[in-house]
Amino acid sequence: PQRKMTLSYDTQAGLLATTFKWKHSVVGDVFSSFSFWCFLAIHLAVFWVARWNREALQDYEDIFLMDWNGVKVVSGITTFIEVFYAQHAYQRYLHLYSLVRDIFLLIYEVSHYSRVYLGDIKRGHARAGLRFIIVSMALALQDLKDTGTEGQLLELGRQGLLREPELSTLLPLAPGNRPRVVLTWAAGTLRAGFEESNASRQAMQGVCDLVMRIQALQRAIINIVRLPVPFQYFHLLSAMIIMNLLLWAVKMGMLDCAFAPVIYTFSSFIFIAMMELSSQLADPFGTDEVDFPINKWMQHCVSATEFVLELQWPFGPSLESFVEQEVALKPATLRNFAWQKTIEEGEYGDSPGPSPRGPQRNSHHIHSLMHSPRLSKTQALEHQHLLAGGHP
Repeated sequence: PQRKMTLSYDTQAGLLATTFKWKHSVVGDVFSSFSFWCFLAIHLAVFWVARWNREALQDYEDIFLMDWNGVKVVSGITTFIEVFYAQHAYQRYLHLYSLVRDIFLLIYEVSHYSRVYLGDIKRGHARAGLRFIIVSMALALQDLKDTGTEGQLLELGRQGLLREPELSTLLPLAPGNRPRVVLTWAAGTLRAGFEESNASRQAMQGVCDLVMRIQALQRAIINIVRLPVPFQYFHLLSAMIIMNLLLWAVKMGMLDCAFAPVIYTFSSFIFIAMMELSSQLADPFGTDEVDFPINKWMQHCVSATEFVLELQWPFGPSLESFVEQEVALKPATLRNFAWQKTIEEGEYGDSPGPSPRGPQRNSHHIHSLMHSPRLSKTQALEHQHLLAGGHP
């Protein structure tokens, strides 16, 4: 199923409306966490004993009494380490997003290169090359999640993305080598098409460079995902969060305040929710709410490349007659029409309706343009020159 990477939300909805919108948030993950309910149960037990059996605890008051200053030290250190981990996870998340989107942009560039230089005669080379690139992306993602099994490869064959000879070549290979091999096929196929179409060496080199950049980005993504935060740091952070929640559970439970359970519940919820969200951001290739919609992006990439490769030129087979008709047009016709239409519709002016005729119309709109935040003074003077009948 297709889904968006992040939920669209209104920043002007207000604090209450946003806070109580629990769907697509980490609330469900926290409430399904054993740690949250375990520490809440400890807090409620201490709160009940301290409130209803206070006389029995008077003999042990010196033993169980904790100073808030000591708790603050542990809370401060834990907060610092957790915020640092969350910041690192989000920066990693943004970096992975940029790398993945750059790969798709490079695939679009290859499709445009292939359509322009290979044309209709060598369209088969373009289709095969783009098919190999898309297959390499799918194989790289499988290798990323360690799901590059034989069954996954055969599934690509059932979908028509790989043929029998190609499957026979890829099956004996290690999952990590398959994306590179398929990208080599793509570069070789496109290179052969460029050579047979007598394209320039610069164009052929350009498309091969794009394919190599795709391979480099794939390896960069795999290397980043396989190098998470060291376990020692993650283990230390988890231990400090447990210690902090335990101290809160005992200290807040001994307070003579009816709202202590409410305060502890929200405090522990924030700590556990931050940890849960950071862990999801650290690995955005999965099924969490914040994970990348790879299936949607892949489908869009296939549709976009297919559209470009099957694109028909508006001038048909006769390009020379089309160019001759274009030369016959006045150079400033389209520009004058667009600017004139924009000004008359009041896009930049103060009045949305039509302007009066004659010099007053020109002076009115130029005055609006001169004071418009969208145009500089030089651009407004250019509009005045065009309205006067001049050429750019």
